[in-house]
Amino acid sequence: MRTEILKETTLFVTDLEAAESFYTNIAGLEVAERVENHHSLLNFDDGSLMLFQTPTTFLEDEGTPSEPKNVGQISFGINPADISSWRKRLQKFNVSIEEEIAWPNGAPSIIFHDPTGNRIELKTQKQRSPEMSKAAQRLKEIPGGLNAKWKLYHAFKLGGQRDSTSGN
Repeated sequence: MRTEILKETTLFVTDLEAAESFYTNIAGLEVAERVENHHSLLNFDDGSLMLFQTPTTFLEDEGTPSEPKNVGQISFGINPADISSWRKRLQKFNVSIEEEIAWPNGAPSIIFHDPTGNRIELKTQKQRSPEMSKAAQRLKEIPGGLNAKWKLYHAFKLGGQRDSTSGN
């Protein structure tokens, strides 16, 4: 048994109004609830992002008051075909892109920060090849007790055939 979807995540912010504006304008989230100087609940699809106002001192390292220490990270899934549009959208709102990553599977991501310094990733999901889709299906068919690498080895390299001598 495993969880299936992330329903809510929380980020701490030093300026609730600026953060709320950032996530509604940049990510297209909708404000569902707001308690002034305390929190804002933003909804998207079946999930939500909770922004909690926190004193700047909570996020600052004693020696470097200008650099937050307790920042978080959140990743939003995007359509790979929209990556160019996302670059333009970030540019429109003067959001600096920290980094663009091409993951080993070829799927690109864009990394940037919100006004508090939380790391934001726009992550694409590259379509699986037919071979990988078959391998993923075979992974589901292999009985429990095997670690993920062993399952992947059997599903992809051995075509889902288990070694009958090992019992796995």
